[in-house]
Amino acid sequence: MHQCPCRRRVRWLILGFTVFLGLPSARGDAPNPRRWTLEQALEAAFAQSPLLAAGRAAVDEVASERIAARTYPHNPQLSLEAADRRSPAGSTVDRGLSLSQEIEVAGQRRWRIAAAGEALAAAEADFLRLRRLLAFRVESAFAEAVRERELLAVTETDAALAREVLDFARRRLARGAATQIEVNLAQAAAGRAARAVERSRAAYAAACSRLAELAGVDPTAPPEPAGELPLPDSPPPPLSELLAQAMARRADLG
Repeated sequence: MHQCPCRRRVRWLILGFTVFLGLPSARGDAPNPRRWTLEQALEAAFAQSPLLAAGRAAVDEVASERIAARTYPHNPQLSLEAADRRSPAGSTVDRGLSLSQEIEVAGQRRWRIAAAGEALAAAEADFLRLRRLLAFRVESAFAEAVRERELLAVTETDAALAREVLDFARRRLARGAATQIEVNLAQAAAGRAARAVERSRAAYAAACSRLAELAGVDPTAPPEPAGELPLPDSPPPPLSELLAQAMARRADLG
C-alpha cells in the first residue's frame, strides 16, 4: 500500500522530536562539580586522610602497649601434690598444696609503665604535628587552586578580547580599511591566547587534584575551591616568637 509523503514526513518529525526530548540537557542534566570552602577541605582531610589514619593506628598501638605495661605479667600458680606411701603397717596418702607468685623487684614494673607513658606521649605529639602539617598542606593546596582559578579567568578574558580583535580586523579587511598582515597578527595573538587558556585549565585541574589527594578523595573527580582564601587579620608574629613557640609545642624539637 502506498503511503503519502506528507504522512511519512510527519512520522519522521515526531520521531525526531521524541529523540530530542530524550536527550539530556547540556545545562540542566550535567552534573555540577562539588565546591569546597577551606573549612570543608580541612574537615574532609582530617576525616579521610590516609596519613592521619596511619598516625591514629600508631597511637592506638602504643596505647595498647601501655595497657600491657600496666598489667602485671605474672599470675599466681596453685600446685596440688599427692603421693601414695606404703609400708608393712599399712598405706597412707600424702597431700600437699602450694601457692607461688613471681614478683618484680627494684621497680621494674614502675619503670616499664613510665617508659610506655613516654612512648605514648611521643606518639600523640607526632600525631598532632602530622595533623598540623596536613592542615598546612591543605591550606597551601587550596591557595594554589584559588590562584590557578583566578589565572584561568584572566586568560579566558584575554582570549575573548583576542577573538574580538581578530573579528574586528577581519571586518576592517573586508571593508578595505586593514591589511592581511594585521589580520594575521590578530589571528596569531588569538592562537597564543587560546593556548594560554588550555595551559591554565591544565594547571587548575592539577591544583584541584592535588587538593583532593591531600583530602583523601578521588583525585580524578576533584572538587573545586569555593570562595576566597581567608587572610589573617593581624600580621604574623616576629621570628623569635615563632621559634619560641616551636620549641615549646613541638616535642620532636624538645
